[in-house]
Amino acid sequence: IRVRKEVFGHITNRLASALFREAVWLVANDYATVGDVEDALRFGPALKWAIQGQYSSFHTTGGEGGFANFLHHFSPGMMKRWATFETPDLADPGLQQKLTD
Repeated sequence: IRVRKEVFGHITNRLASALFREAVWLVANDYATVGDVEDALRFGPALKWAIQGQYSSFHTTGGEGGFANFLHHFSPGMMKRWATFETPDLADPGLQQKLTD
């Protein structure tokens, strides 16, 4: 993997950090437990991602129109989800305790 220009962290670490941020937020705001998040990842995207990446997965989800069709149909919902993303305070001792319990 070639990083095309300077960015803090490696590509894989940045992607994992973004996913972890949402996982922490879901637990911090009582939408899910740590176990729920673990199961959602293991039985959800991890199965697809073991054989194809994010773009390839969305391309096949788009059917005959591929990724363009995926974007046409699913981008409104994706944008609504993105608008709700927040960064939890991972330095908060109470949140740290909740995550490790």
